[in-house]
Amino acid sequence: TIGAKRKSSAITAHSRASSSAVGGYIFDNCLFTTAPGVVNDLANTVYLGRPYSAYALVVIKNSYIDSIINPAGWKIWSATDPRTDHVTFAEYNNSGPSNWENNAAARQAFGFATLLTSDTYSLSSVMDSTEWIDMTYWSSINTPAPAAIVPPPPTNTTVGGNSTYDGTT
Repeated sequence: TIGAKRKSSAITAHSRASSSAVGGYIFDNCLFTTAPGVVNDLANTVYLGRPYSAYALVVIKNSYIDSIINPAGWKIWSATDPRTDHVTFAEYNNSGPSNWENNAAARQAFGFATLLTSDTYSLSSVMDSTEWIDMTYWSSINTPAPAAIVPPPPTNTTVGGNSTYDGTT
């Protein structure tokens, strides 16, 4: 679970020296949501990432993206220095209100992110070896979801021996 705390923040700011440099952030089976204890409404105000260099690589896949994420998903470094020449910002098979499919126009308007049609960043493709990983455990991981908000029970009153429901919760 990745919990955001501030409006206009970016969850990632990745940097590589070149497109062939080793490294990147790959989030798999994650929940992107508000951090516990945050009192401000973060709806549509947080970004999945921004480049720290022109070769940033961030992939979000098989994850639940809560409503905190801005519809564009991603942002530039700054207006005078966007650093987007060679970035790889990609998403694959995510769910939730702020996933790509629910925000396609804004993601496409950003112009520097990609919706992947296949899992080109599988565990075996990004790791030199997976021998040290307990694949039975890995395969059993389920993507966390936000905690369900349970409404209070309806208000019932008794007036003159008749029970009524006032329609509120």
